Amino acid sequence: MITAPDPQLEAYVAAVEAAMASTDAALADLRRYVGRQPGREPMDSQSSVPISQADAAAHRKFDDLVTPSVASRRSGRKENTIRKWCKTEGIGVKQGGGWLVSMREVELRKHRRKKD
Repeated sequence: MITAPDPQLEAYVAAVEAAMASTDAALADLRRYVGRQPGREPMDSQSSVPISQADAAAHRKFDDLVTPSVASRRSGRKENTIRKWCKTEGIGVKQGGGWLVSMREVELRKHRRKKD
């Protein structure tokens, strides 16, 4: 038996998703801040393991990194599109088994595509 959608439940889900996006952004900011502290090695945001010098340089290049999921929610683009842009246009850095994406670069690509 199919029941009608519950508007209150949908509102709760939307509120939790918004809170998660905000938390993801705050956590990324915190990780960037901790990674830049003098005398500390930059840490991998996924595993809390020191990362390579090349990865650390890539992190410094993009100071607004988020996961593709967060970038998708914020930009309104599909997550697969965001990942494709990472591979083909270099808008993020490979981190472990996934990507961290520059929101600034996502917005630039998004607006550039609308003009084309």
